[in-house]
Amino acid sequence: MKCFSCLRKGVALALFVLLLGLSACGKQPEVVSPSPEPSSPEESSSLPLPIVPEPDPEPVYISPTTGREFSKQREFYPILVMIENSRDARPQTGLMQADVVYEAPVESTITRFACLFNDTLPTVAGPVRSARMYYLGIQQEWDSIFMHYGGPKLEGSEATVYGRKYDYIRVRINGIQGKYDKFFWRSKDRKSPHNVYTDLTFVREQYPDFVSGRTQHWKFSATPSTSSTTASRIDIPFVSSKTPNVEFAYDTATGTYLRYENGEPFYTYTFADNGKESQKQQVAVKNLVVAYLPMRTLSDADHHRIFNMIGEGKCEFFIGGKQITGTWARKSASDITRYYDEAGEEICFAPGNTWVAIQPKDKTIRVTP
Repeated sequence: MKCFSCLRKGVALALFVLLLGLSACGKQPEVVSPSPEPSSPEESSSLPLPIVPEPDPEPVYISPTTGREFSKQREFYPILVMIENSRDARPQTGLMQADVVYEAPVESTITRFACLFNDTLPTVAGPVRSARMYYLGIQQEWDSIFMHYGGPKLEGSEATVYGRKYDYIRVRINGIQGKYDKFFWRSKDRKSPHNVYTDLTFVREQYPDFVSGRTQHWKFSATPSTSSTTASRIDIPFVSSKTPNVEFAYDTATGTYLRYENGEPFYTYTFADNGKESQKQQVAVKNLVVAYLPMRTLSDADHHRIFNMIGEGKCEFFIGGKQITGTWARKSASDITRYYDEAGEEICFAPGNTWVAIQPKDKTIRVTP
């Protein structure tokens, strides 16, 4: 008989062999690969970045009449309209929609406006009145459609606004002639002849193919011409002995010159596109030009005045509250008027509207610093 000690050793050995077999038949543990270490900032910066194409810049159209920017190409379509400035004509309509306004004396101490429209064609503008021969000279330098309501018709007189010498006006809409009645109407709110108005959008519809021969006129910049001379108020006499007469006072809040006449704010109406809603506002001007021109008075019944607009002369410019002294020059009737500072550099206007006062050179303006 085997001893008990030998038997115990045999049982232990059998148990060891059994456990070893079970371990060999069992499922092997799953091996998990370690996660990659994140790259360092130095390694990330060396990786190529995706190329994002730069967007094309938006096209910008610069108005030749105001220097304002537009996102879409706009056709140059200038219309020059004669607008009255007698007391019975005020407030006028459409003056703040005009890109350029020329003001010059007519009879007595009255002035009249030649208003050039291009950026905006108002649905209501007026009162429309008669032309003078020097305003036809303004029309020629812009090659615009010309709208007026009559004018001097004197055979052999240089004051006449009719005749073959003005055949260069390709589109003349003269309300005194019956064939143009559809372009004008009379308001019931005022007495004749101070109540004639027009719609320039209708003019555009009737002459869709009109193209001006001018492509460029003045210079404009967000940093316009300037000087160290301050001008807070300008009194323009024209031919009047009144003090004050026509004034422009600088408004620092808007960077414009506000217009006054006989000491009172000078207002205008601006109608909405529907022709019904209107806004009353004081005339405000970004660029004020005072050009000194030789003037003479004819001995005819109405004592018509004549300005010589060809040549050169003294000029004052008021931009951004500053006064710049310089000159104007126009080489011929077919040329445009150019403006220069004392150094002979062409004036650069601020984007916005411009008011040109035609001042007889024998009277000077008064400037308050």
